[in-house]
Amino acid sequence: MKAYIQTDKDGEFYNVNAFIAYEGFKNFGYEIESFLMQIKFQNIIQNT
Repeated sequence: MKAYIQTDKDGEFYNVNAFIAYEGFKNFGYEIESFLMQIKFQNIIQNT
């Protein structure tokens, strides 16, 4: 399974909750992928 964790433009966790989620999913063996919210919205707008 894969977990998507939000980061800022520098690749740092967006907030402490994102870091806690990262640690939890990593401990359960999930594949972690980070994303920038801005990029996700741009992709959605371009695909509509």
